[in-house]
This record gives sequence, structure tokens and C-alpha cells, in this order.
Amino acid sequence: MHHILDCYAVWPKINQPYIWSDNENRTVPSPDVNDKGAHYELMINLKEKQLKELIEAVRKAWKDAIASGYVTKENADKCSDPKTMMKITKLDDKTYNVACKQKNYDAYSKPKQFGADRQPLADDFELTTESHIHIAVQFYFYQKGKGLHIQPKKIRVVELAARQTPAMVDDFEAEAAPVADNADPFDAPKETVTFGDQQVEVATASKTASDDFDDEIPF
Repeated sequence: MHHILDCYAVWPKINQPYIWSDNENRTVPSPDVNDKGAHYELMINLKEKQLKELIEAVRKAWKDAIASGYVTKENADKCSDPKTMMKITKLDDKTYNVACKQKNYDAYSKPKQFGADRQPLADDFELTTESHIHIAVQFYFYQKGKGLHIQPKKIRVVELAARQTPAMVDDFEAEAAPVADNADPFDAPKETVTFGDQQVEVATASKTASDDFDDEIPF
């Protein structure tokens, strides 16, 4: 798995499986938690350095999948760079949102979530947008290489953001957190906050301005 430290969750929908609704023109909670057509999803807000490392990890996984025969030669020949399979959005603040998706294959598909004390969070815990997190992702080239899902597997909550109204969420443009050279993915000072009826130990953290980036994705 590929680990990303000190990033931000954007519009997370991982508390339960979600499914697309044509009537509402958006994803909604699935009435059936065992629905194999449902999925979990979120975006992660990254700095340029973090995105570059993620793309390189995807490229390596693609080469390994081709070498192992998992990705067919036909699909490999159609894709010169797996970065084109990634859903990347550059924001005005020159950070990047990357889409992550996990299909609801079985009861073990739900991303695991942990507090700052390394203990699992409650099954009904709801991660909020703009929360500061560490995340472990896995790359799944579905249909033998026709596409890519960046699967969120494990999330550690560093700082839980307050729940926002839809209007606030629409206006959200996060600044990605700095990544220390010696950062430990599961090391952070703790404080206890209350989320709904649940108390969760999370870490205190402060956001800093992003580095200056080029106008276009340079890799």
C-alpha cells in the first residue's frame, strides 16, 4: 500500500456504502449495506510533492501489473501513462484533489478508520470534509487494466474538522499540510474532541500556506 501523510479529506462518503441516484443527480446512501453496486468514496487534498509521489507509485504498480500478466497486453498498449486514469483536479490555491473509490465487494471493503490513539473508530463514525488525515491507499486496475481505482484502505484522523453545511462545503479549498521529513504516520499529540455523541482522540495541528507551484501539473 501507498501511505500519504498529512493530507485533507474532501467530501468523504465512507461511513456506509453509497450509490448513484439519477433522481438526485448525486451519490446517496445505499439502502442495502451489502449492495455490491455501491461504493465508498472521498477525495484527498494534496501538495504537489505528495501528488508526484502518488503518481510515481501508480506508475510502478502499473508496470508491476503488466509484468505479472494481470493487466492484459491489449490494455497496456492502449495506455502510455496510468496517470491518465487518475481523477485529479487542480485548485486555485495550487493544491490538488485526487478521487479515491472503494467498491463494496464484501463486509471487509469499508475503509478502516483510526483515532490518534491508534484505536479503531466506531463503525458509524463520520469523517468530515477538511479533516486532517493520514491515509493508506491501494491501486486496483479493474477489468484487467481498463481503469484505475485508488482504494482508500486505512485512515488515521489527525484533526477532525467541524461538520459543515453544504454551502460551506462547496466553497472549501483546503491548504495541504506540510510533511516533515521524519514524519511518523501514526505519531501525533492528542486531544479529545466530541463528535456528535462520540468522543474521539485526535491530534492538534495547524495548516500552513502551500508552496509556490507551477501553473500546470509538471509531471
